[in-house]
Amino acid sequence: MTYNIKNKILIFLVVFFSIFILSFTSVKSESKTKETLWKIGDIVYTLVLCEKEKHILEIAYADSQSRLIFREDLQIKLIQRKCAVFNPPIELKVIKIIGDYEDHNKIRSTIIATSTINNDDIIGYLIIAGRPATDKETTY
Repeated sequence: MTYNIKNKILIFLVVFFSIFILSFTSVKSESKTKETLWKIGDIVYTLVLCEKEKHILEIAYADSQSRLIFREDLQIKLIQRKCAVFNPPIELKVIKIIGDYEDHNKIRSTIIATSTINNDDIIGYLIIAGRPATDKETTY
């Protein structure tokens, strides 16, 4: 009986803290007033990573609806181990931009596929604050 209680408390704490930490995981920020732009090859640090594109798309949809729906969906994905929490954050590379949307707070967010720094194989999916850079914005 105590094992179940300890297990439930641990799951609750992981989910509770990850919700606050997740709000969103980009570390690339030049200025609070300037919008963050993302392109393939950029480096991102994240605390939450989902295993499949389907899972992150479901979370993104929930995020576009309301904070409560977002939290509930993320909690379910964490409990089902479809997404994982990392502490300390892990460093990943943007490998593919899936899409972008406006979240429940009207903040532009980008859905990406990621890989390790030295590899181009997709290892997971995440949401980052900001929007994808256009071709014009990526030309130097």
